[in-house]
Amino acid sequence: YTVLNFIPKNFLEQMRRVANVYFVFIVILQCFPAVSNYSPILAAAPIVAIMLVTAIKDAIEDWKRHKQDNEVN
Repeated sequence: YTVLNFIPKNFLEQMRRVANVYFVFIVILQCFPAVSNYSPILAAAPIVAIMLVTAIKDAIEDWKRHKQDNEVN
């Protein structure tokens, strides 16, 4: 990862999980008034929070791995 491509690569990596794809699909459906029974922002909050925490965890792990690689080399 680099700083510029971390977010798109991390997003694509998280979309490999079926549960994340399902919840993003539900959020997209909530954007249509005929299907929605509450705010799309309210529907998006849980999946955004989960993906944000996972991205932060991945970033910390990658940073530690990079630091460890520099120490070994």
